[in-house]
Amino acid sequence: MSSLAAPTGHHGPPPNYVRKGVLVNRKRVERMMRRRGIIGAHQRRTVHTTIGGPAAAGVPDPIRRDCTATGPDQR
Repeated sequence: MSSLAAPTGHHGPPPNYVRKGVLVNRKRVERMMRRRGIIGAHQRRTVHTTIGGPAAAGVPDPIRRDCTATGPDQR
């Protein structure tokens, strides 16, 4: 295994990190990254919701429900 492996788009210590032909501990790699200011990629992803345009039509209500209320506990 080479320390110059093909880039995968992720930063951080790989499971078996080899440096100059010697297997290196994960904590050593973390310490080296901290010293150089390198931040690893996060696995979390942001939530993207659909935002309709101003000209988008609303969804028709096939049951024709009346959801208007004049006050609390009213229709």
